[in-house]
Order: sequence, then structure tokens, then C-alpha cells
Amino acid sequence: MTGSGTTTALSFGDSYKKLRDDLAAWDQAHGDRYGFAAGTAGGQAPKQITV
Repeated sequence: MTGSGTTTALSFGDSYKKLRDDLAAWDQAHGDRYGFAAGTAGGQAPKQITV
């Protein structure tokens, strides 16, 4: 992000494909408060997003 006010510009970088793994690891390191690791365990079906 560069500039400010009406001259603010946003540039996109590379894609990021490890968010799920990073969220589960963060949750485990912080007391498993949100249960992300359990949701990524084998046999758990992720929610599908339809357009």
C-alpha cells in the first residue's frame, strides 16, 4: 500500500496457500481456543464455497 487519502494505491503480490495450516498451528500454540486443528483433522470435510 502506498500513498494516502485519494492517492492511496494497493498492489497485489503472490498468492498465499498456507493459511489453513498456519491458522491451525497458531491455534494449537495458543491453547486450541478456536478448534482449528480439530477442523483440519482427517475425516473432516471442509465447507464448500459455491458461487
